Amino acid sequence: MKKIILICLMAMFVCKLSAQTNEVDSMVNVLNNNKELTSDEKLSLYDKICNQYKRNDLKKLIFYAEKGMELAVKEKDKFKIGHFNKHLGDAYVFKGIYDTSFIHYQKYLDISIELKDEENEALAYGSIGNIYLRQNKRIEALEYYLKALPILEKLNKKTHCAVTLGNIAQIYRGMDNYDRAMYYAEKASVIAEEQKDP
Repeated sequence: MKKIILICLMAMFVCKLSAQTNEVDSMVNVLNNNKELTSDEKLSLYDKICNQYKRNDLKKLIFYAEKGMELAVKEKDKFKIGHFNKHLGDAYVFKGIYDTSFIHYQKYLDISIELKDEENEALAYGSIGNIYLRQNKRIEALEYYLKALPILEKLNKKTHCAVTLGNIAQIYRGMDNYDRAMYYAEKASVIAEEQKDP
């Protein structure tokens, strides 16, 4: 019985992966062959392609993020320039190249602040915090998470709040400050429970 369940789960995974591959192949085909696409449509496709390649093909993620970046720069689309910097930052985090990732996340942050885009500003703070956390630089990570948190709370971004609170709790636990760790962990838990309720 366990073998049957395992085989069924594996088959579902393969089907899902195949569908995602077909979807991204289709988008790449449209991007390469449809000469009537506007720049905005191309930028949107580059963005969607990057989202599909995130975590499973970093080489292609970087390739399409750079292509998208070139077009965004040509079109002077600051929002998309920031967004493709985020994609590149993500790719380099997954590759463990933190200095390059930091450069891209900082550009993403600067553009978000310039555009007064609070949600992306908070996400950029969180991304930079994640780099520092991966490098075990707790104080720096905490600084960025504490910048992100009030913005996320103001915007009522519950899921991002819960993740950020959990990261802050993890940092305090690593610093042996168990009271603060518990405080933030409990806040994260409350939000996570609220998210479960229909």
